[in-house]
Order: sequence, then C-alpha cells, then structure tokens
Amino acid sequence: MRTQCPYCNEKFNAPDNYIFKRVKCIKCGQSFEVKPITSEQSDTKDKSKTFNTMELKNKEGRTFWEQLTDFFSFRTMILPQLLVIAFIFLFVVITITTIIVIVEATFGEDVRWRAVVLGWIMLFWFRIVIEWFIVLFRMNATLTNIQKLLEKRGVK
Repeated sequence: MRTQCPYCNEKFNAPDNYIFKRVKCIKCGQSFEVKPITSEQSDTKDKSKTFNTMELKNKEGRTFWEQLTDFFSFRTMILPQLLVIAFIFLFVVITITTIIVIVEATFGEDVRWRAVVLGWIMLFWFRIVIEWFIVLFRMNATLTNIQKLLEKRGVK
C-alpha cells in the first residue's frame, strides 16, 4: 500500500496492516497516521521505502515493545480504566433500576424507594473513591515522568 507523509509529502510503501496506525516518517521524523493514497496521488518515480516494524509508535511515541515492557513491569496501570468501566456499569444498572421503580410506582405497585435512594448515594460515594484513586495514579505517572526527565538530563 502506498502512503504519504502529510508534513514533507514523502511517499512510502507500507504493509497493509499499518493502515490507520501512527508511524514516524523516515525523512522528516514527524509522526503521522498511515492512510492509503490513490494511484493518481502516487508518483511512480519515487523510490520504494518501507517502514520498519520497530518504528511503529503510539500517540505518546512509544513502540509496541516499550509499551509491553511497561505493562509487565507494572509501570502502566490498568486499574483506573477498570474503575471507570465499573462506574459506568453501576451507573447503567442503577439508572435502569430507577426507571423500573418509577414504572412500578405508576401502576400502583409497592416500590422500595429507599433502595433506589441508597443506590444513588452508593454510586455518588463510589464516584468519589474512583476520583481519589485516579488522582493517586496520575500523581504516580507525573512523578515517574519527572524522574525519567531528570535521569535523561543526568540529575540524580
């Protein structure tokens, strides 16, 4: 597949599995998303250049292997994402429960309003706890970034 750097207009041959992934331009060094170019955009005079799989990087500029190493050495935290997913799940469950209770109340059923109110209060407190955890994780990430920056500058 032919692609083109949007910064320097250099054209390359890229494997098909690189489509919509971020890579670093071999010529100018800018990071861009691989998109196929049409045959009229492609210049046949260009030399064929192919991306090295080790140059494939994410939005933060980290290679796949760096990300994998960070994950298995516990430098990448997945708990914040799991907490957000748990909050969304609880929010949906409590909202559906509230709707069911309101529908039951309209038909004269004996409803348990205390359970609904308690559910919303628990969701509120769960949200506060999640925010505290995420603040702690962000503090850890920020301090880690500062430590890496200082190490790069040679400060111990």
